[in-house]
Amino acid sequence: STKKSSKDTKKKAKTDTKPRKTYEKPGQKRDTPAELESSRMFYESLYKEKPDSVMAIKYLLYHGIFEMDEAKKWDKKLDSTDRKHTVQSKVTLSGKKRTAKRE
Repeated sequence: STKKSSKDTKKKAKTDTKPRKTYEKPGQKRDTPAELESSRMFYESLYKEKPDSVMAIKYLLYHGIFEMDEAKKWDKKLDSTDRKHTVQSKVTLSGKKRTAKRE
């Protein structure tokens, strides 16, 4: 029997991957769900009741439910706030170590 090297396995894995889907709307990362899908109905109603809900905005943006102009607006806003939060969390977590207290 012959052994396959780890390099052969890695090369094969790279060639078998599917090409990444691209979407027309900015910020869209997933396929748009059907209008009667429960999660879509929930997030649309949440956005109508609370237009500042980040959770609803992200869902609607990532699934391509927003109209093009609104998608551009939210994509730009979320991109800038996500960068700020990422930088902030790295600074906060890198400076301090958390230790568990034993009783």
